[in-house]
Amino acid sequence: MIDQSIFAFWLNEGNKHIQPGNTPVLHEGWDARLFLRELFTEDEYGFVVDIGCGYGRLSKAFNPTNYMGLDFCEKNITKAREDYPEYKFHQIDSTLYPMSDTKILFYVLLHQSDEDIESIVKLLCDSSKRIVVAEVCGREWRRKGNPPVFNRNVEEYIKLFADNGKDSLTIINKSYTPYEEKYVDRNTDVNIMVFE
Repeated sequence: MIDQSIFAFWLNEGNKHIQPGNTPVLHEGWDARLFLRELFTEDEYGFVVDIGCGYGRLSKAFNPTNYMGLDFCEKNITKAREDYPEYKFHQIDSTLYPMSDTKILFYVLLHQSDEDIESIVKLLCDSSKRIVVAEVCGREWRRKGNPPVFNRNVEEYIKLFADNGKDSLTIINKSYTPYEEKYVDRNTDVNIMVFE
């Protein structure tokens, strides 16, 4: 289901790459946790699964009883459990996602290859009512090497989710502040897309 070389990379080295440039937890230049708290009410979110949760930095946006963080990297899960002991975190070894009301994917799908993305989106749509995807979109960001990067345009995400029965209800653009001055030739917004 997922490219095994990409899976192995995130399994073994994921903790080295979850924060671009080793910047602070709130590396966007704004508080993503506060943003998520204001996006929907607790009842609207329901049970949340945070895929690619890393160190669990977004967990505080949600009620601990309604949140589960998943990551491939054991080191990430260990640190998340230490830092946020009231929350549930689990290491996953496949792309079999638990059922949830809402899935959160912050900077996750850009690391999924073009060969894998359709099947991953299908799994997301089949296992959740709502999916919130945050990416710095634009194919100009693509690059080879590690970590692998497969950025897509917003329109590509809209089509991928529409092909699996989910409409794009909301698209919000927020500046990724650390990139603004460094990359003046490309989109530096975080595109937050909500599919239901």
